[in-house]
Amino acid sequence: MKINHLRKSDEFAAVVKSGRKARGRLVTLYAGKGENAEDLTVGIIISKKSISKAVTRNYLRRVIYQYFKDAGKKWQTGKTIIVRVGQPGPIKGKRPLSRQVREDLDSIAESSRI
Repeated sequence: MKINHLRKSDEFAAVVKSGRKARGRLVTLYAGKGENAEDLTVGIIISKKSISKAVTRNYLRRVIYQYFKDAGKKWQTGKTIIVRVGQPGPIKGKRPLSRQVREDLDSIAESSRI
């Protein structure tokens, strides 16, 4: 299975508007139909307001893409998934934040079959 990156803003808007939504403590996940039935397309939204440091935002992007590469069998192929990271609250540091994001994605994968 291949993980494709979602890059165009109109594709993001279409999935957010018409896709299914699941929510964790820190992560909101939107899922819609993908173009290719064998691949998984992933897009990530991390705003500057929620996580101010660019280093941390880029680190979280890499962590999320790696999560989908490693745990791709938990997710259905042929989907377009958008991960929106919210404000972390009292969590400080990159590593605890990435741990929380992975835990949220795991819990969403187990609880709701998006």
